Amino acid sequence: MAARRGHTAGGGGSCNEKGRGVMAVHVYGCNHVVIEVTDAKKAAAFYADVFGLTMLRGGEGAIWCKLGEHQFMAIFEVEKLQPDRTKHFGLMVRDAQQIREVRRKLIKKYKLKMVPHFRCDFRDPWGNRIQVGDLSDESLVWLLPYQEVQKAGGTFTKTGANLEREKQFLSGVKEWKGFTVTATGVGENATFYESAMDFITTGGQAVHLGQVAVAKWNNGKIVHERFYYDTGKQ
Repeated sequence: MAARRGHTAGGGGSCNEKGRGVMAVHVYGCNHVVIEVTDAKKAAAFYADVFGLTMLRGGEGAIWCKLGEHQFMAIFEVEKLQPDRTKHFGLMVRDAQQIREVRRKLIKKYKLKMVPHFRCDFRDPWGNRIQVGDLSDESLVWLLPYQEVQKAGGTFTKTGANLEREKQFLSGVKEWKGFTVTATGVGENATFYESAMDFITTGGQAVHLGQVAVAKWNNGKIVHERFYYDTGKQ
């Protein structure tokens, strides 16, 4: 059946319609993720116990929980579970000590098995796969816009050269104006992301900085990183 006039076949507005400008879409992050369980109350108790998540009222699903300051997880109750094979999402905790505590509770208290070859991947009692990392798994530049990370005051365990480079860079930033991830990719034991950063230096200069970060992984941890930059002034 032919698409209706003025619309694409998919039902969305056309970007090529004459006389109309093209709106640039800007994604600011992930608002929420959804998991399915057969008992929402037990699931709420499980995630509150293991991760200390705060349960909220209202919103989508049977129960909502906060993930940090800006994201949420919705828990839907279903009659029949259909666990995914590889689909999953990741949670960040403070440091390696907290990851050990999560592993201990999952294994000892809940008798759950860790997914092999990963630092802390597991399936909850309803088959949802969750990956757990800590702040040291991420770039300081990537994490800085999150106010909860700034307040955490954690010790980052990145390699010495990269850590010192990022500390030196951040010491020259007076105010952040924006941080946007423009591309991501995953290969064999390697990942990359491209980002654009806008900030004001301590000297009052407006700067636009493009960065590509390439990371090599082993056993669920970053073992090598390389950064490429494109610097421009606004």
